[in-house]
Amino acid sequence: MAMRETVQDFYEIVKIRLENAIQTSKEITNRNIKFSDQIFSCSLAIPIISIRTDLQQGTNVLLFGNSCDISFVVIDDLTSEIAFILNTHNEQGLPMSWFLIGHDDELLNRKHSKFGYKIRDISKKTKNLKKCGALLIDILRDIRNERSPKWNKSDYYTVMVQAGGVYNTGLEQSNYEVLDYIWDGINIDRIGWDRYMTFYHPPTFLETLLKMDRHSFLLRLCGLSSNYKLYIHQMQFPGIYNNPGD
Repeated sequence: MAMRETVQDFYEIVKIRLENAIQTSKEITNRNIKFSDQIFSCSLAIPIISIRTDLQQGTNVLLFGNSCDISFVVIDDLTSEIAFILNTHNEQGLPMSWFLIGHDDELLNRKHSKFGYKIRDISKKTKNLKKCGALLIDILRDIRNERSPKWNKSDYYTVMVQAGGVYNTGLEQSNYEVLDYIWDGINIDRIGWDRYMTFYHPPTFLETLLKMDRHSFLLRLCGLSSNYKLYIHQMQFPGIYNNPGD
C-alpha cells in the first residue's frame, strides 16, 4: 500500500525539489544569490543527490558531459512492471527541464519497434536491468526528440532502479548515506546478488568511479558534490509529513 501511494504521489514529491533546483540554478547564473557555496539543492543529473549549487555545473559536466538526458526508470518490485519514468535534462551542467511519465500514462503503452514490447512490460520481458535499459533507450530517445527536438543530439542515459531502492534512498538522512546506497545498489552483484540499480550505459568517468571500492567512491563523489560537507536532508514528502497549519 505504501509503495502504491508513493508511486501515485511521485509527481508532487519530485516537483518541489526539481523546480527548486532549476530556479536556484537560474538565480545563481544571474548572480541574484550570494554565498552559493552555502546552498544545497537537488541535482537533476541524479535527483536523489543533494549537491552544493556552486559545484553543480562542474560536477555534472565532468560526470555526464555538456548536454544530456537521463531517464530514471522505476520498476515495481511486486509486479516487475515499470511504475514510472522520470526524465531530466542538463545543459552545460545546469538543470534545464524534466518530465514524468506516470504509472497511468498512455506513453507506457508505446511499443518497441523491433520486439513489440510495451514500455511498461519491458522489465518483465527481459528480467535483466541492463537489457531493459538497452531496449528502453531506443523508445525514450524518440520521446525526448518529440518533446524537445532542439536537444535531439544530446547524450542519453537510462538508469534502471527497483522501486524499493528509490524509497529507501529517499529516506536516507544525509548526502553521505545516499551515495553509499548508490554504490551498494549498483555493486551488489559483486557478492552474487542481482543488481538493485544500474546505468545503461554509464558515462566513462562515472563508470570508473563506480568500479572503485566503496570507501574511495564515497570520498570522490562527496568531494565533487559537497566538498566533503555533511548535508542533512529535509523531509518534503506529501503523505509522510503533514502540517495541520498548512
